[in-house]
Amino acid sequence: MQYLLIFLAGFLQVTSCTSSEENKSKKRESLAKDGWTVLLSGQQCGIEVAKNALIKSQADFDKLWNEFKTDNPDQPAKPEVDFQSKWVIGSFLGTVSSAGHSIEIKSVMNETNETVIYLLHRRPGPDCLTAQVIESPYLLVSIDQFKPDTVKFRIDNLDEKCE
Repeated sequence: MQYLLIFLAGFLQVTSCTSSEENKSKKRESLAKDGWTVLLSGQQCGIEVAKNALIKSQADFDKLWNEFKTDNPDQPAKPEVDFQSKWVIGSFLGTVSSAGHSIEIKSVMNETNETVIYLLHRRPGPDCLTAQVIESPYLLVSIDQFKPDTVKFRIDNLDEKCE
């Protein structure tokens, strides 16, 4: 009986969270996930300080690329972007001191006065064994231009569980 009550309490909590999330999603419009394309994602770039950017022009992309590039001969080639219809979202975690970090876009939501880009930083949890290396993880995606073009970035951190 006690297990049944615990199960029911948990079920009610989950269903109440779901309905409140559904209500929140009605207040904002999501850009379709297929509205963006990953250009580059990796562990090494020249940007050592965490930052996020919405790049709206070739000139701004060229400036970012000059920061991004390294002397590494395996450096990826600079992606081509048609800034007549696309923009670039760049997310950089800066320098981290262990392997196992990554960044991804979870959603892009048009809200009343701004567009919110939700990111997820996956990082090794406290029980994970990782290589002690210097990395600078990054993500560059192209996205269809959107309105409103004022953006805010929100980053959630997720500590990965290791066994």
